[in-house]
Amino acid sequence: MDAAFYRFWQKYMPAIFRKLEGGPMTDAGIRHDVHYWMYELFNNRPNLTYEEEQKYPEVATSISNFGVRDASGWSNGPDDYADHLASAIRVFEPRLHPKTLTVRFVQPPDNKPQARWIFRIDAEIWSSIGWTTFHCLASFDLMEGRAAVAV
Repeated sequence: MDAAFYRFWQKYMPAIFRKLEGGPMTDAGIRHDVHYWMYELFNNRPNLTYEEEQKYPEVATSISNFGVRDASGWSNGPDDYADHLASAIRVFEPRLHPKTLTVRFVQPPDNKPQARWIFRIDAEIWSSIGWTTFHCLASFDLMEGRAAVAV
């Protein structure tokens, strides 16, 4: 494959096609892929309002509503936002065992108002050796509405 075609392929082909082309994923590849899709989930906004989700529950869990509500406009506090993140992860990341999933707000040590919320996400993930632990941190910038996911 020449360099120009490879750059085109990396930029424009959906990740699912790249996965199919590469064959079975390693355990590290699966973890990396889960981190990638969590980043995508946390940086996309759902298309429905909360009222529309209540009215059309079948659409609320469809891929057309992929994303989480913006943390910068969240008024119910970080613990309620952690519940929102957990429910979105259960819907859109099936590789994590839903009964083992926990999303906890990490309280900053100084208890001052922060411009960032950090959440610790723990769950079990299926790998070649069976169920193993999965951990990551998700940081939400309350000023700009962006999220970052770190191992």
